[in-house]
Amino acid sequence: MKGEVRFFRGRLRFEDAQSSVLFPSLLCEFRPKEFRLVSYGQV
Repeated sequence: MKGEVRFFRGRLRFEDAQSSVLFPSLLCEFRPKEFRLVSYGQV
């Protein structure tokens, strides 16, 4: 398995919250080795 970590710019804010979270947020993905990510350019 291959792992990848992506950080979000800025701070997350949840619905009806007075302020944003106090820590950086990230998404961690794990994929099988044979998985290929196809890029279609900027969205």
